[in-house]
This record gives sequence, C-alpha cells and structure tokens, in this order.
Amino acid sequence: MKDYYLEGEERFGPVTSRLYHMAAVLPLMKRFYGFVLDDMSESGAKEVLDVGTGPGDIPLGLAERCKSMHICAVDPSRSMVKIASGRGRRSGSRVEFRMGSSRHVPFGRKFDVILLSITYHHWEDKEASLRYLKRFLKKGGEIRIYEHDAARLHGILWKLPAVHSIRVEQVKGEAESAGLEVSGIRRRGSLVRLTLKRV
Repeated sequence: MKDYYLEGEERFGPVTSRLYHMAAVLPLMKRFYGFVLDDMSESGAKEVLDVGTGPGDIPLGLAERCKSMHICAVDPSRSMVKIASGRGRRSGSRVEFRMGSSRHVPFGRKFDVILLSITYHHWEDKEASLRYLKRFLKKGGEIRIYEHDAARLHGILWKLPAVHSIRVEQVKGEAESAGLEVSGIRRRGSLVRLTLKRV
C-alpha cells in the first residue's frame, strides 16, 4: 500500500478521519467552509482539483452549488477518501475522489483552479509541492490556498487554530521559490485566501 505522506506530516487514520468529519458542524468550520464555497462559487472555474480534500465537504458542496464545475479530489488518507467517496455515492455527486497528495496527482488532465483548504499548513515540503502542482494548471490557471491567517488569530480561544494556520509573508516566499506569485488576497475575519499564479 502506497504511503502518500512525507515524514513529519500529520496523518489521519480511521478514528481521526471520523472526528475530522464530525467537526464540520462546529461554528468555526462552518464559517471556514462557507468562506471557501462562496469564494470558489464566484471563480468561474470549470475544472477544479481539491488537494487534501479530507472528508469531502468542500468538493461536495461545490458540486451542489456549481453544476457546470467538474471536480477531482485527492487525499493521502485512505480513511478520508473512503468517507468522502461514500458521501459522494450517497448524494449522487459527480466528484471523483482518489488517493493522492500534493506530490502525487492521479489525474491526467489540467485544471483551472487547484484548491487547497486547510491543508497547506500540513505540508512538510511546501515549495516542492507547489512546483509539482503547478504542472497541473491550465494556461492562466491558479492555485488557491484557504487557511487561517496566523497574524489575525488572537487570544486563548485561538490557540488550536493558530497551530493550523499560515503566515502570509512566508507563503509569498515559498510561492516565489516555486515559480509562482501571490496575485490576490481575500480575507474574511481570520480567514484568508491567497491566489497563486505562474510568474
């Protein structure tokens, strides 16, 4: 069985995958998913790749909202893909879920948008992953990183999300090293979307 994780990356097995799936009802996660779904619904993208899809909330929500969008989704956790695929089958969704990672995309096509929602902070080698993923962008395509902005998280209640967040200036440097540039930033409270395009 292929291991899609790098040493040092957080792994999700059967129990943690179920817990992550159940966390979707928490207000913090609902706000985050709403931000991503609203933003992606306005993107005009027809071909989307969701990397680190988890239990599939984002691609399944997008498929429901954007009927003309074709969505492929990958995750390195067999348990996450099992949950997401099952949910997709039950809802009749046309999302394609497969095992994969930011360094292994099992689809032979290019995409308008590569979507990364609460996954970028998990990557051990961000520059290598960005360099790899940009090969799957169509001309004019973009990578969209959705995360919590560490600079906007304050107080004791933000301690947990703060370890699952990014620093915008750091991402800019990682993108530049990978031959990409930040072409847009959108915020909603502590949430941030960075749009990366080829330099």
